[in-house]
Amino acid sequence: MFSPVIEALIFDMDGVLIDSMHLHAKAWKTAFMESGISIDEREIFAMEGENDAGIDDRAYCE
Repeated sequence: MFSPVIEALIFDMDGVLIDSMHLHAKAWKTAFMESGISIDEREIFAMEGENDAGIDDRAYCE
């Protein structure tokens, strides 16, 4: 049985090929809600580009 060889794999980690920020914002909002923190998606969009620790710090300190 022949198995094709994968010659290349593309990861879009920063949203250059696909604008996925709205999905990240929804996931963060859900995670914060489960932790009892109310946050608006606009606030999450304002944090775009920060790492997870930076988002956590801003959300828990405000």
